Amino acid sequence: MKRSHLEHFRPICPWCRSQRDEAYLLVLAQQIVANEEEVWEGTLHCSNPACQKEYPILDGIPILIESTRAFVSENLHFFTMRDDLSETMESILGDCCGPGSSYDSRRNYVGNYAWDHWGEFDPVERLPKTQPGSIVRLFEELWHRGQPLLRETPIHALEIGCSVGRGTWELAKKTKQPVLGIDLHFGMLQLAQRLLKTGKVRYSLRKTGVVYERCEYEVPIQAEAPLLDFWLADALSLPFLDLSLDWITSINVLDCVQQPYLKLQQMAQRLRPGGLAAFCTPFDWSPNATPMEGWIGGHSQRSPSGGRSEAKLREVLSPGQSGNSLGNLQLVDEEQSFPWKVRVNDRSAVEYSAYIAWAKRLADPRPS
Repeated sequence: MKRSHLEHFRPICPWCRSQRDEAYLLVLAQQIVANEEEVWEGTLHCSNPACQKEYPILDGIPILIESTRAFVSENLHFFTMRDDLSETMESILGDCCGPGSSYDSRRNYVGNYAWDHWGEFDPVERLPKTQPGSIVRLFEELWHRGQPLLRETPIHALEIGCSVGRGTWELAKKTKQPVLGIDLHFGMLQLAQRLLKTGKVRYSLRKTGVVYERCEYEVPIQAEAPLLDFWLADALSLPFLDLSLDWITSINVLDCVQQPYLKLQQMAQRLRPGGLAAFCTPFDWSPNATPMEGWIGGHSQRSPSGGRSEAKLREVLSPGQSGNSLGNLQLVDEEQSFPWKVRVNDRSAVEYSAYIAWAKRLADPRPS
């Protein structure tokens, strides 16, 4: 965790915000492994004397979750998994654990996203392959049409669901300001933080079954590395002060959270008036991620909207149009279809058609 980002983004205690609706800043308490610029192992404490909840920093990643104990307990294998094994030993462990195990799922998940984010810098030709770079093309579209909607270049910019960090890097290159990426997947954040420290990425790319190939190469990120940091935080409980952000990017997250409407609310609350939320989603609803009651569209096709998610989202982002609208986040531009491809293995990929929305934060109405 960079000290500069702690000062710039001023995180608050997620527990106090959720349980008491109060905003108390987090302060650096313990610095176990640290230097003048960064803390790699330590703790943050809530500044509320009645709380003083403790948030660990591990591998440079602060874990800013309301229920830290439950989250760490449920995901302990991610926090303790080694990343220094040889390719041979990884292969043996993969064979022993088998397909579908948490070990295999983590390798596959991190590898496929790392390939899409950073594969263009891989000097090794790996064929047959899915071309990397979907994330870059999506971000460029978000920025190209979103930036003119702002009065000035964002000073406080956040990416929700940053994965292994490419979108956050692209945002830093555009703004020339400190940029923060957050995600709930510790393994992906580890890769992103390691890249900032070493200038290299290392991951295992699935070829077929449980057969993987080790990929390791340099990425020209060092010029922007001081502007980047990656934290573990929840899109449904953003640990930031209200009205503190100018720009929020979120790529293909809306249909992956338990409460999509709450996610939109969280973005609206944290944006300053005039700030912009630029996000996209394929509306790939699944009860495994989101209870059907929480879907934005995707059901009730007998309704006037025909169950179309685009229509329901427009309703949510149209202040004053219905009781479902947020009231302070207004849709200002949209794109119906943008290609997004996710690699599965050497001979397989899934292609989505993502819907893109640009929504501006309105000023809150003055009390009468």
